[in-house]
Amino acid sequence: MKEYIYPTACLAAATVFYLLHDRMHAGEAGEEHSHSPVGFIVAFAPMFCHWAAAVVPQLRFAHHWGWIAAGTIAGLIGAYTGFGAMVMNHKFSDEGGLITKGPYRLFRHPMYVGWMLAVVCIALFTRSPVSLIYLPIPLIIHIRWARMEEKHLREKFGQEYIDYNRKTLF
Repeated sequence: MKEYIYPTACLAAATVFYLLHDRMHAGEAGEEHSHSPVGFIVAFAPMFCHWAAAVVPQLRFAHHWGWIAAGTIAGLIGAYTGFGAMVMNHKFSDEGGLITKGPYRLFRHPMYVGWMLAVVCIALFTRSPVSLIYLPIPLIIHIRWARMEEKHLREKFGQEYIDYNRKTLF
């Protein structure tokens, strides 16, 4: 029974974060992708993979402390980039300028990086290779969204964004 607790907690957390994100950005321009069925699938598909790994033991990696260590590292980096970006975004969004502080000094799309690392973290914690197989789907979707956002940012900030783009990762 206890093997169901962690996947259930992950699904509950994903639900809460998805709903909070949806509520915080309701009606904002450029946020249409988060309200789509694709956004829902990106948010919940890994949680269903984790549930499958909890129910079917054959879908799990062998237990090893290395998986927990790797998951912890991915989770900490993901939390810093994802939540740090949300804080910076809300702190400086009224100023209307290009945000280049916090995790934005390393990544142009730290929320996407944080989400991808969270998927890796949970997959490693639950020892679920099924979840890692899922990883390319949101990666492709996030790259597509990033390209759309970058086009808008190049139009809005011009050379300032082009210079920033050269200095940062995804």
